[in-house]
Amino acid sequence: MGGTFLLVTGGNVTSLSVSAPAIGWGLASAVALAFYTLQPGRLLLSWGSLIVVGWGMVIGGGCLAFYHPPWEFQGSWSASSFAALVVVILFGTIFAFIWYLESTKYISASETSLFACIEPLTATAISVIWLGVHFGLWEWAGTLCVVGTVTLMSLVKQAPS
Repeated sequence: MGGTFLLVTGGNVTSLSVSAPAIGWGLASAVALAFYTLQPGRLLLSWGSLIVVGWGMVIGGGCLAFYHPPWEFQGSWSASSFAALVVVILFGTIFAFIWYLESTKYISASETSLFACIEPLTATAISVIWLGVHFGLWEWAGTLCVVGTVTLMSLVKQAPS
């Protein structure tokens, strides 16, 4: 929690270095990841990750269509934009979710969620290196706290129950 505090405040306890909506979405994402990792356990045993992810995407896409109908497209298509969309759908969504849930057969849910911590770390590194986002001393200290905690948690083995 200390690392996250340093990341969102930049070491200044009187202000936030990120917007309040970003913090809200981050917290909602954390809750959703915990739910997504733990909730489908029995479904996965009965049906497998392909069926569970498939139905989840159909239901989610159907609900989202009421908010943002896919038939009301704005923009233009090109071969490269279509190829990029296919890559995002296949590798950024379908395969990623299937492999994530499939991994819970081989490692615990807590270990699976630890691996999920790599994504925000990668996004942060890309933001700093590629997009030129400035990271100060406090942000680096917060990053080290988060990485250190994840590392420690991955090294500690739970006693069998």
